[in-house]
Amino acid sequence: MNNEKKEPRSFVLKLTDSEAKELYEKAGVYGLTPSGLLEGFIADLINGQYSNGSDERGLANTWIERAYNSPYKVFTQWLLESGNMNYFYDCYKAKVEAEADLEDLKEESDSTPQELEDLQSEIRYQEDNLEDLYNDFSRNEDYMKAGKELDFESALEWYKGKERFIERT
Repeated sequence: MNNEKKEPRSFVLKLTDSEAKELYEKAGVYGLTPSGLLEGFIADLINGQYSNGSDERGLANTWIERAYNSPYKVFTQWLLESGNMNYFYDCYKAKVEAEADLEDLKEESDSTPQELEDLQSEIRYQEDNLEDLYNDFSRNEDYMKAGKELDFESALEWYKGKERFIERT
């Protein structure tokens, strides 16, 4: 277990007035603030450094599975569950960068045919990697397919949202 320092993070909770009051009172019963209560729960949910123990972690995971385990999972969930999200993003980013480099190179008068072919090969390689990922996803009947383009767009939006959040904190 590492010894990372806790840093303030901001999430927006949408609660009714009565939910906010009840959360504050529930936390107070245990000598906590609402932030402290949520921090403890989150640590248990993600097996964080400040988890309250294995029983609490098990209960937090049982809760999320019961509350949010939909039979209709999507590509983004598959990427996260299979550990392929970073690989997907790296392949996609490399493909987009190679496509931009290729366009730039086409405009240069001194580019060589080999430089063009190298970039085209890189684009095909990354497209093949992305296609392989999507084929692996598509073989799993537990996931709902929206179509490759929409699934990729959704996964990229999630990834970029996570990156923006991390940068702000």
